[in-house]
Amino acid sequence: MLAIVAGAVVLAGCLAWLAVRSRPAAGDGGVSARALDVTELRPAPSLATLPPERWTPRLLEFHAAAEWDRLRSELEALRAARPDEFDGARLGYLLARAAIELGDFEAAERELAPFLAPDDPFAPLARRRSIAIALARGEEAEAARLRESWIFDQPDSMGRNDEIEAQIDFLQRSDSPGLLRLAQRLDPPASSALGRELQARSAEALWELERRSEAVAQAVRVLRGGTADDPAERAFRLLDRSGALARATPDVLVLAGETARAHRHFARAVEILEQARERLPSREADLLFSIGRSWFGSESYEPAEQAYLLGAARAPSDEQRALFHFHASRAAQLLGEDDRAVRHMTRAIAVPGRFASTSAALTQRMRTRIHEGDLEGGVSDLRQLEWLFPRGESRAEASTQLAISLLAAGRAGDALRELERIPSSLVGAWERPEIDYWRARALEASHPERALEFHLRVMRAELPTHFAYFSRERTRSLALGPVRASRLVGAREEADAAAARGDWEGAREPASVALLLDGTEDDRSRLERIYRELPSYREVLDLEPAPLPAFPLDGAGEGDAPARADLLMAMGLFDEAQEQIESRWGLESMSAAFTRAHALNLAAASRESIHAIEVMMRRVPRDFVPQLLPRRVRELLYPRYFHGLIMTHAARYEADPRLVLAIMREESRFNPRAKSPAAARGLLQFIITTARDIGTSLGLAEVESEDLYDARLIIQLGAKYIGDLLDEFDGDAYRAAAAYNAGPHQTRLWARLQPAPGSDYFLSSINFSETKHYVRKVLNSHERYGEIYEGDPPVGGLRAEP
Repeated sequence: MLAIVAGAVVLAGCLAWLAVRSRPAAGDGGVSARALDVTELRPAPSLATLPPERWTPRLLEFHAAAEWDRLRSELEALRAARPDEFDGARLGYLLARAAIELGDFEAAERELAPFLAPDDPFAPLARRRSIAIALARGEEAEAARLRESWIFDQPDSMGRNDEIEAQIDFLQRSDSPGLLRLAQRLDPPASSALGRELQARSAEALWELERRSEAVAQAVRVLRGGTADDPAERAFRLLDRSGALARATPDVLVLAGETARAHRHFARAVEILEQARERLPSREADLLFSIGRSWFGSESYEPAEQAYLLGAARAPSDEQRALFHFHASRAAQLLGEDDRAVRHMTRAIAVPGRFASTSAALTQRMRTRIHEGDLEGGVSDLRQLEWLFPRGESRAEASTQLAISLLAAGRAGDALRELERIPSSLVGAWERPEIDYWRARALEASHPERALEFHLRVMRAELPTHFAYFSRERTRSLALGPVRASRLVGAREEADAAAARGDWEGAREPASVALLLDGTEDDRSRLERIYRELPSYREVLDLEPAPLPAFPLDGAGEGDAPARADLLMAMGLFDEAQEQIESRWGLESMSAAFTRAHALNLAAASRESIHAIEVMMRRVPRDFVPQLLPRRVRELLYPRYFHGLIMTHAARYEADPRLVLAIMREESRFNPRAKSPAAARGLLQFIITTARDIGTSLGLAEVESEDLYDARLIIQLGAKYIGDLLDEFDGDAYRAAAAYNAGPHQTRLWARLQPAPGSDYFLSSINFSETKHYVRKVLNSHERYGEIYEGDPPVGGLRAEP
């Protein structure tokens, strides 16, 4: 076998499988991740004149260049010149794929015919291609017939759920009785994702068949099983448009209202929840809270504040009353009414008891008072928090916030004392580098040597908290320049002396310090030489994926025939070999996991590929400097799927393409069919209301929920939205990422309350843990994309995110 090296790297993210339908098929997102970054086909002899050993690299080049016409011509010439070799390699299947790409469906059917024999190993794949051809011709009924047969003949196929989704879509549009029969035949567990989807679709089918009471009962069952997913929204829409809610029991009204809120139908949620409140006085407080959340979600902060205040007046318990007052303060503060917000916070704090909302109110009042110039009032709030919640999780965050405010006010000594007051037991692995970073900042003027050591500690942290990037910049400041230069000289001398006496482990630490502080080519070479003397580090340096199947193939299947998966990979059709890739290469060793990630990347199985390489990274020494990782490892950790389309739309809408890539990586792992429990969909996890707003601004027709799975559309909408956020926040990627997660209003509040300019102050001022982690991950990815593809030096450990 031949190792696929140069050809495979060129191919990564580039194999084309263009959509043949007007709407995205289940599983393809409308266009493949591999269809967008074509490369130029280099001149080379015809396949017919090449020995089999050179077929696979050449086939990969055809795929990468999307040269389907040339590929077909050369395959036909190969068949004419060397028919036995052509047939033995089963290249007729690749010829059929090329014909499909070119839209020559008659030729594709002719080439697929031999592979449709029931006993042919390629039959299941050829049958799926026949479905696609029927759809491309507009023969939806024939495609549905072929698809349903395939679904029940292939119960264990990885693509089965995708075909089931497509069949459900077709039957709901054209054959309601057929949909009910399909649901009965499949009979998945009602609690499973497929079971819930079939329940919701069956309810719609029953309604179309005028079996109204059954439809309503079925829709209610869906809501009782959950309110946040796509089936719940379908069930809600049926109940709402049918008029059934007018006759619904109070508990069903509550379910419907919560579903409407979860799917951002906020105005309707308020109406339904108000009806439920009138009929359920015993649950008034809970319903008022949901009503407040609905107003809040629609960014209608004045009615949200009023709903929360009414809830505080009606709350049956102290804990609920404190909660309502705190949320009223959030609404007031987003309206810019800080004084009124502080009054609500004070009422929440005054409620007897030690509740989560008490802690939150104290922390936010501290931030607000400091912003208003009342630093001593902020100190008083923190002391009260320490007294009420001595072991509380919020104490470390609040202390850090006070410390950075003191630092911004020029009180570095007081800031350092506040940081040192934080009990170590309250500082987790994610918080430690942040606190060390601010310790370093507080020491820079008075003790630059100690400050540098704290910055180095941040840069060597095992977890990617992002503060390593800030520390790198600070070590290059004028204040730390002299001590950095001295530390560099010392680190290099120490590393060279240890290496000279053969103490490679002793040399590794100072050599790492030198690379982190400066990153010259000499520093890189020094550390690489040291790594090569340490077995666990040398193993990483020498990592390569195992050779992938390539022509000529030895017999590896039944009899003397090569296995189907080997043939597919040798042809470059990794997408059709995904199941076998995952079964062949496990995750038990670095080499196997690397090979699996590499092959899955070629298959455009983005989520699975990233998972495999992240699992591999857990076996890499924790302090391994990422600049020395093999290039292919770094590319697999931070791939650039859809890069061509991203670059096109990023330029059009003035979005940072690296930020689009980073957000896409963290939101969906580049999976066009990704769904969240909160009804976000697609590559960039858009919700339908946001997509429709952006689509309207671009003059697009009404965007439907299913359109969010179309990569071409969602990348356009996403680039536009990210470009708008960058424009709103003056090009600040940190604020744009925060706004993408938590919304522009909340992001403006964090920016307003941060005690000094700077991205480090902003990141530490985010007090939603979810958003803080999100911004950290997105900006880590943003930096990594720059390091890998644009040549900036890396900083800190390259870890898999939890």
